Amino acid sequence: LDDRTIARVIHQYSPRLIEQWADITLAARERQGESFFTNSPQAYFIDNLKAAKASRRTPPDWWHELRKQELARQREQERSKAQLFRSEDDAFEEYLHDEAREAFDCVMARLIDDLQKSGRSVNECQEQARQFTRTHFLNRFRQEHPEWRSDGPTRFEQSLNRPS
Repeated sequence: LDDRTIARVIHQYSPRLIEQWADITLAARERQGESFFTNSPQAYFIDNLKAAKASRRTPPDWWHELRKQELARQREQERSKAQLFRSEDDAFEEYLHDEAREAFDCVMARLIDDLQKSGRSVNECQEQARQFTRTHFLNRFRQEHPEWRSDGPTRFEQSLNRPS
């Protein structure tokens, strides 16, 4: 579409309708190829916008089916990511309670002592030492166990970024 036509379309039609029929037109082009269109993809898009605005046309069934498949694929990806987070978090917790328990306790005690020397409250020192120590051991865990590395933050890292 040329600039003038785009401006007219934006002015005459709702963003939701434009988005929907742009998606449908692009999906038709990807799935069916250029031969799908009687005149052109642009003509198909404009004709469907006009008809949909006048309540004479609804999206085709194949597009609804395609959207269902896309949503199912997105949900599966989100489930996989969530499972990965749970797996890494669970493995990290197990690491802290088994492999790294003694080292974790030593680092934690040393940090609490150092933080208390700065005059902070015991509770504040314990909480800050716990966060620092867990972060340190998460990095160490990821170096020692690369099979658990993920592309995103774990729930523990996400909790560090939440306002208290």
